[in-house]
Amino acid sequence: MKPGGTLLYSTCTLNPAENVTQMQRFCERFPFTPDPSAAQELYEALGGCGYGGFPDPYGITLLPGEYPGEGFYLCRLKKNRSF
Repeated sequence: MKPGGTLLYSTCTLNPAENVTQMQRFCERFPFTPDPSAAQELYEALGGCGYGGFPDPYGITLLPGEYPGEGFYLCRLKKNRSF
């Protein structure tokens, strides 16, 4: 991926080991940083359903009962430089 490219990581689990912990380790090893605008864009794309999710430093978790679905994690990363 070229610098400035976007990587989207998503899971259908609420397990932090598969979500925020995985993204933290990935960013420590590879030249990527989280895109903080992703949470707001997701909220807007969902039609402002009244729920902004639970953001963390790397992504956002959508919980069942708060969002029409069964739970989901999304993280959007930007590549910083060539690897």
